[in-house]
Amino acid sequence: MEKLDEILKHWDIDCIMDETKISTELVNIPKLHAKYIRFLNGHKLSALRKKFEYDKMKEIRSAYYLGHLDQETLDAHDWNQFDIHVSKAGLDRYINSDDILINLLRGKVYHEQAVYVCESILTELKNRSWQLKTLVDYEKLQSGS
Repeated sequence: MEKLDEILKHWDIDCIMDETKISTELVNIPKLHAKYIRFLNGHKLSALRKKFEYDKMKEIRSAYYLGHLDQETLDAHDWNQFDIHVSKAGLDRYINSDDILINLLRGKVYHEQAVYVCESILTELKNRSWQLKTLVDYEKLQSGS
């Protein structure tokens, strides 16, 4: 899967239209669309996976902070039991500053940003045929045809 900065590098190249080859540009729209749909799909699925990982770990970390984890789960994660008594009302403070959860959330947000970029590119590609038609109309007007 392409990283976000690689997608942007692709777009830096793909966004350029050759005004002298309008028919080629029109033919390239579906190819570009397919390319960015693949990028979009990969990042949407990754964002969803990261969301599931985050939700699952949030539940485990909540139980950890509340002191509800069994020894088997603690051992599986190589954790010691949390020694501070935390109420359900105070749990958010620990959850929101938990490095494990922050790291998972960072991954989710990264993929969501890539999704946003791909959707923006696809919107621009959707408008490309209209832009090319406008260019042709403008050139006709300029030439007096």
